[in-house]
Parts: sequence; C-alpha cells; structure tokens
Amino acid sequence: MSARASLRIALVAATLAAAPPASAQMFMDTSIYQPDMHMLNMDFMNQNIRNGMGMSEIPAQSDSAPMELAFTPDPVIRQQVIDAFVTDAVNGGAPEAAALWQMDVFGALSAALRPYGLETTDLGDAMTAYMIELHDAANLRSSDPSAATVSALRAQIEGAFAADGSAPVSAAERQRQSDRILLQAAMISGAKDVAMTQAPPEQRDAFQQAMVALGRDMYGLDLRDVALGANGFALQ
Repeated sequence: MSARASLRIALVAATLAAAPPASAQMFMDTSIYQPDMHMLNMDFMNQNIRNGMGMSEIPAQSDSAPMELAFTPDPVIRQQVIDAFVTDAVNGGAPEAAALWQMDVFGALSAALRPYGLETTDLGDAMTAYMIELHDAANLRSSDPSAATVSALRAQIEGAFAADGSAPVSAAERQRQSDRILLQAAMISGAKDVAMTQAPPEQRDAFQQAMVALGRDMYGLDLRDVALGANGFALQ
C-alpha cells in the first residue's frame, strides 16, 4: 500500500474521518453517492473494460466539435452543490459530511488531484477520480496510480462521454455534476479509510460489499475483477 492515500484525496478524507462519529456505516445508503450515469455510455465503458482497450483504440468522435467537459467554476453553484450534498448525506446517515461546511474542500481537492493531471474544473477529471476511489473501496486498498495510468482511465471515460454525446451541454450543469461527483469521491475515500483502519471486521466487510454492489450497479462488473493499469480499467 502506498504511503499516500489514493489520489491524495485523503487531504479531505482525513477531515471527514476525524469528524465524530466516523463510521464505515455511513456508506450503507449508497444511493447518495452514485453519480448520474445517464451522461455516460455505460455499455461502451463496460465493453471497453472487458476488452482492455487502450487509449489508441478508443473511437474518434464522429462529431467535428470537440467534447467539452471543462468549465469555469462559479462559486455560487459550488456552494449550492456543497449545501445540497451535505444535507443529503447527513439525512442519509452520514453526519461526518457536515465537516465539509467547515473547510475549503475544493481547494484541498484541487491540491490533491493536480499531481495526477486532474483538475476540479473538468467533468471527465471528476469522474476519473471517482472511479479510482470506488475501485479502491471495492478492493479495500489505497492505490497511488501513475499519471500515465490516470490519463489512460481519463481517456476511457472521455470515450464513454463521446460515444453518445450525452455530456451536459451547459457549463453550469457540467459544474454541478462534477462538483457533486468529487464530493462523492471524497466521502468514499473517507469511509474507506475508516473501514480499513478503525472498523470491526464485520463492518469493514459490509462496507466493501456495499461498494462492490455500487460498482456492479454502475458497470455491470465486479470491481474486484477489474485492474487499473496502462490501459485504464481492464478485466484481470
């Protein structure tokens, strides 16, 4: 296990874990932490993972316009997303999420993600961070992927967006989706750290099974059978 937590999101996760009553139980209601997957072509993603397609094999976009996933952040939208997410999480049984109101969460996330070539101003980058955190949680580990590995997964995700052109058109909606996904990634990371270091075996196992189920709902795959490497996600 790397000395650095996965994608360095521990900068946020540590704050969440320190906010009592920290518990891996906070992830039993996984519906709060599942992104809106309608914007991704999951059939494309599933086949991509099963076939182990590399970056060079991802189909080019048929549309002449480039896929737009970046946005200029609006602080009003960002605060609205934080408020809505924390309220949903607390009401869903995760009081730890209230710690997000006491910190510069996106400043911490930006510093955490930038060494991996990811930004908090890009929907594809947010989904990449989320998928790595969910994969780690399903496997109960903290990985430290190379920038090249992260880039390969980012390319897979962009391909899934481009496959049916379903990414949000407006910059405001891209930000709303991206900001919420990054908060979900931070919460997964925090709960995983608690499960791995503090939770009794039965609670740790229940948390892992909840993350496996969440991954299966999204991909139709058991993430314990998926490896993250030079081609992004691929069945192992």
